[in-house]
Amino acid sequence: MSINKYISTLPDTKRTLDDSVNYSYTSGLFVTKKQFSFSDVLDIKDVEWWQELIEAGSLIPLHYIKEIEYEDEETIYKDSLQDFPIKLRNGKRGKKVKFSWTIEKHELVDQLSGTDLYVIEYDRNNNVYLVREGNYYRGMKTSLLELEKMIQATETTPAFSPLKIKYQESFTDIVNSGFMLTDIDRLFMSINIEYIDNRTLNFSAYYQSTPLNGSDILQSDITVTDSINGVLTADLFNYSNGVFQLKNFNKNLITGKMEILSTLYLGCVSYIVRVIAEPIIANFDLEDGVNLDFEDLINFEFEN
Repeated sequence: MSINKYISTLPDTKRTLDDSVNYSYTSGLFVTKKQFSFSDVLDIKDVEWWQELIEAGSLIPLHYIKEIEYEDEETIYKDSLQDFPIKLRNGKRGKKVKFSWTIEKHELVDQLSGTDLYVIEYDRNNNVYLVREGNYYRGMKTSLLELEKMIQATETTPAFSPLKIKYQESFTDIVNSGFMLTDIDRLFMSINIEYIDNRTLNFSAYYQSTPLNGSDILQSDITVTDSINGVLTADLFNYSNGVFQLKNFNKNLITGKMEILSTLYLGCVSYIVRVIAEPIIANFDLEDGVNLDFEDLINFEFEN
């Protein structure tokens, strides 16, 4: 039997409410820790607070969405025996947001795959889409975050990095930040491995072809994670003539990745230590007229 909700008083839509919010297309999003929230609207409108949150590792900006593929699931209804509609399950929100990233940034963001962190979306007019709980504001809960394989470019389509998101809820409040949310970002650096062996890793780093120096990257900004030996630490850290050096690791470098998360820059690079085996040369003294017989009747004759 279907039970319909009874309302004795209709809600007042209040003609004085401001319905003139200038909504626009979704432009980007922030992935946040699950325990993170804004204390009030003033925090959301404070550009310096957002930057501090990035430096503290509370949220990660993913700007400039190129395309969105919606994967919403419809609400499921069923007719009762009395031919009344019954809602069996609420619909689910889902989307695949596509970015155009370098391979290095794709690998960096792939670390989010398999998590259920919260997501804050924003649009081109800097409206922030949030869930309100009392006086606090947070991101929307998710049941899935998965960065799929990079899509190879075609003549008409760029190389996309598709991030699949399944939401457990929808936004309940929208706040305009009052500033450009794309300004809230770390700059993505490119990293070149200059030299590597089991105990030493030398690298250079660039932002838009401009080399970074010793004041841009500190040893505390660098994390080296070896797939065989785990997280490694180096006894020495030096910078000279455009090259950073990590030396005397507590365990051997074999294969893994180095991540850099500084105040302004972030980057990631994979490494592998290649072992080059030296050839063993053997000399054989052969007597006069000795033939070496090989298959297929091939003879090699050696003279003095």
